[in-house]
Amino acid sequence: MTKIIQLKNRFQKLTTDVYIAAAWNFALIALWPFEKISKSRVRICQSYIRRYLLSNPDIQVSFTTFCEKVLLINRTLSITNPYIIDPPIIWLNPDFKDGYASTDELHILITKNRDVPAHYLEGITFLAKGYWDFINQPTSSVLLKIHERLFYLRQYDLISLLGQVALKYILVSKKLI
Repeated sequence: MTKIIQLKNRFQKLTTDVYIAAAWNFALIALWPFEKISKSRVRICQSYIRRYLLSNPDIQVSFTTFCEKVLLINRTLSITNPYIIDPPIIWLNPDFKDGYASTDELHILITKNRDVPAHYLEGITFLAKGYWDFINQPTSSVLLKIHERLFYLRQYDLISLLGQVALKYILVSKKLI
């Protein structure tokens, strides 16, 4: 007698709330790693992120763009003074012109510049897209692929950030924290 075994895909399509939480944790670790933020403020920040992610019909594009912009500010802060960023409830507010809303021009400039010198800030885009891949398929092989490419690009600071955001995602998704 033959038995039919139904194979299920281990990785199901994630909900919008999972993407919002992942984007929030990404921004929190990249820009405010030592901040203690109240739950009410976290909800407000996540509502700003929700509005941004749902502003584009393709959530993958808006998610990776969000992560790229966070990484651009992270890179800018590492060059200047890391303590000159507003709290997340202000910085993520779309009505605050000096916060996240101001990153559009920088993102466009980076995209244009990438056409001139090869691999110009490619690590930022690779990490943003790789993080998307990881939250949709959280496996060691995905992490290894991202790590190897960032290592090839000599983006050691992004490798460190990858470890932090991956760990946070795993802990949050398993409801360990």
